[in-house]
Amino acid sequence: MDPQVPEPSMAQIRQTVIEQLILPLGSLTAHQQAPYVNKALLYGPKGTGKTLVVEAICRETGANLINLSARNLDPGGPGSGR
Repeated sequence: MDPQVPEPSMAQIRQTVIEQLILPLGSLTAHQQAPYVNKALLYGPKGTGKTLVVEAICRETGANLINLSARNLDPGGPGSGR
């Protein structure tokens, strides 16, 4: 990361997730008035709760989750003969 740019606080991250992902998916009025966001990239080290956040958003908004992680697409992994 750039040392000049401070990392966002948890409150700022939470607010962004609510405004950009949850409200447009969960409310027809908000969806019609908000800019259309059809994807988001969550990145970070393993074990930081990215999947948990996505599952919670889908549960709260009634959205379908299709997990396309490499582990789900090829469960055999490299060298398994599949």
